Amino acid sequence: MASIRVKKNRSGQNRYYVTIRMRGQHLAKVFDRKTDAQAWIQETESQIRQGYVLPQKETEKKTLAELIRRYHADVLSAKKASTQAVDKYRLRWWAEHYGHVRLRALTPELIEEAKSKLKSSGRGNGPTAVKRMLANLSHVLTKGVQWGWIVSSPMKKVEKPKEPTGRCRYLSAEELDALLDACRKSPNPLLYPAVKVAIGTGIRKGELRNLVWQSVDLKSGMIYLEDTKNGDRRGVPLNREIFSVFHELKRSRRLDTDLVFPSKNGKVGLEFRGAFRSALREAKIQNFHWHDLRHTFASYLVMEGASLLAVSTLLGHRDLSMTKRYTHLSPEYLKNGVELISDRISGKKAVSVVVAS
Repeated sequence: MASIRVKKNRSGQNRYYVTIRMRGQHLAKVFDRKTDAQAWIQETESQIRQGYVLPQKETEKKTLAELIRRYHADVLSAKKASTQAVDKYRLRWWAEHYGHVRLRALTPELIEEAKSKLKSSGRGNGPTAVKRMLANLSHVLTKGVQWGWIVSSPMKKVEKPKEPTGRCRYLSAEELDALLDACRKSPNPLLYPAVKVAIGTGIRKGELRNLVWQSVDLKSGMIYLEDTKNGDRRGVPLNREIFSVFHELKRSRRLDTDLVFPSKNGKVGLEFRGAFRSALREAKIQNFHWHDLRHTFASYLVMEGASLLAVSTLLGHRDLSMTKRYTHLSPEYLKNGVELISDRISGKKAVSVVVAS
């Protein structure tokens, strides 16, 4: 139950004292406007009904840094290592810049300020990168609500950056030849086979770095990915060229590690960033990232007539809509679809047409 008591302050203005006693929780707050008091009652009672334990006086002094530390201990520790590394990297920025802020003072306006700071920083300042940084903070604050540290997340009133239409940069035939030639000449002996595997299988960079020999089945010509982005196990067939790449890699593999592309210490996968950038400069290729090797794989498949369903399955997309960015690469895709009903409309005998779907 909630109650509102009205008292006048020394200036003669009304002050609204709100008390909520509900399901064992006792909360109180003071407002200058009755509408704000009523809105707080409505939101607070709703959260209590959903089972949230709302903050008491001792938690109102908590800072964002303290919340992030608890999130590390209670949430991040249960995630896989690759996810932990990315989340810690992003949350470190929030702790460094806003860790001192008390949670009750973390307003939507302050987060908007942080948004602007992220956009102007060198920390991956594109819309997608900023959106991911905000998503990490949002999850931390949602946990703060569940733990009773804050009443509601200020992220609800923060506008998310609009992401551009899905990127679809892929290598032309000339660029492919130039890049492979540059990778072949790289001082890093694993760069060339790694780039070929990325283009020939479409697997993500993280999947490539975490790939172990137990997941490579040369007898069946398959690699089986366990540590995927969406958590689903995925099998990817090897074409003749990529089979040969793995065959050669296995002949010269290191015996002190199970990783196919190990770093010097053999404990983690090799980071190709520096060597790959050098190869791109050597090949005179601009506006291209490692992830675009995956786009190249998908684009080549579509242009060769592979169905969107097949491409989606190979890429490990849960939603076919993620694969639809490649439809423009196959002009026959829509044309063949409408031709299916052309003869039926005209009354002629139907012609069998293969449709990429």
